[in-house]
Amino acid sequence: MTSLLFFIHSSVSAADAAKKPAETPPDPRAPYSAALFPLVEKTQQAMVESMAPIESPLADVLVDKTKKLLADKVVYQHLVDMAYERSKADDVNDDPEHYAKQAMSAFNATIRLTPGVMGRPALINRAKLLSQVADYYSKNKPAMCRYIPADFSMILSVDAPWVAGVEEDVFNQALDDEIDAIKRMLGGSLPFGINDSDAQLVFSKFAGEWLGGLDADTRYRIGLAKTNGNYCLLWKYMFKDFANMSETYPRASDKVLRPVLTMMSRGWLDSGLWSYEVASPHQKPAKGVSESEFLEDSEAGL
Repeated sequence: MTSLLFFIHSSVSAADAAKKPAETPPDPRAPYSAALFPLVEKTQQAMVESMAPIESPLADVLVDKTKKLLADKVVYQHLVDMAYERSKADDVNDDPEHYAKQAMSAFNATIRLTPGVMGRPALINRAKLLSQVADYYSKNKPAMCRYIPADFSMILSVDAPWVAGVEEDVFNQALDDEIDAIKRMLGGSLPFGINDSDAQLVFSKFAGEWLGGLDADTRYRIGLAKTNGNYCLLWKYMFKDFANMSETYPRASDKVLRPVLTMMSRGWLDSGLWSYEVASPHQKPAKGVSESEFLEDSEAGL
């Protein structure tokens, strides 16, 4: 009887042991997730604080969608994985905070490359938005136009007062396009890139033809503004025409717009390979146009 009871007890104990799951080993990524979480929170809070003074419903849209993107499980997991893999590459496992910061920094830099995975409609809409952004800065902070478009992004931008000066439908579409492009890049889609010299060549050749086709008044406005250090009007008119041209001739996006939007460096406009094409601001305004009209756009905000 005792042997039978022992056998039954042993059998039950073995069955119970079989039912108990084996202890799960600790997740090596957990410390990186713990280090990343407060960084995401700080970024979200910085967005809220920086956009709060802007009196535009689009500011709230930008904050809300940025917060949702960073809280997205797929995006967050990619950031954790990035931090973990970077630490493994350095053979360091005791400094998760450092690698979490690296992951956030790399993510921010990658966002600048979103045009490299956008389709033609998204590129065209981005050109429309850039034209409107340039128009805003032409009146408020012309120095910013030295960094358009190569250093332009919306998500994670804590300095986007221009949302108050752009069209709602254009902005919303561009924001959705950027979020879509970010997720595709995280999914493994590599952004298209072009080196500086090739982009300069494409742009300078196009600009010569484009400037030559403008009416005298517009050329005068651009030339005067450029002399005053305001590149914004150049971008305003050029990107507006980029969009119009690309809608009529879609392949123009590939030949001109995509190279301009996917350059890896910034501030390159200073080289001015095409600047001689702009009409001299010392010429007199066209008949029927007052001097004040020409000065309006170029001098505002200077």
